[in-house]
Amino acid sequence: MLPIFEEQLKHLQELVPDFRIVSAVVHLDEHSPHAHVIGLPIGRGYKRGMQKQVAKTRVFTQESLTELQDKMHKYAEQEMNDHPEIFEGEDLKEIEKGRNSDWSKEYFGRPEQEG
Repeated sequence: MLPIFEEQLKHLQELVPDFRIVSAVVHLDEHSPHAHVIGLPIGRGYKRGMQKQVAKTRVFTQESLTELQDKMHKYAEQEMNDHPEIFEGEDLKEIEKGRNSDWSKEYFGRPEQEG
């Protein structure tokens, strides 16, 4: 499974070159193997401050994240088809809409959590 996850990370980097992966943790001890990926979205072309800055909204939009999720899901399906010795009889779970969260808005902008 680890080489498959490595291929997924390479594919993610190809799809979003301005998202620098900082950490990728694979969970193989749960019902469904999966990875948690943390990275920095790099915005470019700023006129004030540094020319490159961490900038989530310059790299990701709700639409681009939905498209990215669809592309990664299709890539995972292809990987499963390419490796029947690992995935025979297994199905990839369907994408569940509305499960993604913007943690920066949920946890770092609420007035009740300031101070």
